[in-house]
Order: sequence, then C-alpha cells, then structure tokens
Amino acid sequence: MGRWSDSNVPKCILVWVNCFGFPLRCWSEIFFNKVGRLLGEPVLLVEETKTGRRIDRGRFLVLIQHGHVCPRKIRVEEGMGSFEVMIEEEGTPLDYGWVEKFLELKLKTIQVSSNFLEMNAFGG
Repeated sequence: MGRWSDSNVPKCILVWVNCFGFPLRCWSEIFFNKVGRLLGEPVLLVEETKTGRRIDRGRFLVLIQHGHVCPRKIRVEEGMGSFEVMIEEEGTPLDYGWVEKFLELKLKTIQVSSNFLEMNAFGG
C-alpha cells in the first residue's frame, strides 16, 4: 500500500439507482435511459426492469462523477407534461477504475460514451 495522494480519488463511480413514482405508461428502456442521463451516464438496465417483471421500481447502473450526490427526486419531461421521479441510491458506490482493473471490463463492453469518460474518468 502506497502513500495517500489526491490522484487516488476516483474520477467516476458506478452507482445502482432505484427510481419509482412515475406513470406506468412511461415504462421503457428509453425512459430509464433518459432518467439515467439526468444523473450521469447510464450503463446497465437490470433484466427485471427491462422486461417489466418487477414494476414497483426501475433499477439501473449509472456512471457518475465522484462527489456528485444523486438527488432524491428529479423532474422528467415526457410527452406534453412533466412529473417527478423519486431516486434512491442503492448500496455503496463502486470505483469505476477498480471495476475496470480487477474485473477486466473494457470500455466498449459496458458501452459508456467515450466523450464522458475522456472528460471525467481520465482527468480531462
């Protein structure tokens, strides 16, 4: 283990997010991507959310800047109106660098935008 350095702080983290309180007519991958983009960069939509097997909440993984706090609710524009979506972070965030290094995930595998990563994950 080395000495502490500010460069040891991850630029981005992966966070599991639950969202609920939205109209069922909005239930779609497009909607969850929209919510994810309001928080950061959507990475993964869980199967039970994708298929609608569980409709009490939507659950997805999002890449956010370290230090960013997910709001408890956000306003989403949909169709001719807007409504609030309740947001809940689940568990402890994962350091994106750790996940990539130790689980050998490749950037194109998780399909996050290279522009977002260049600006945030690699100190740009």
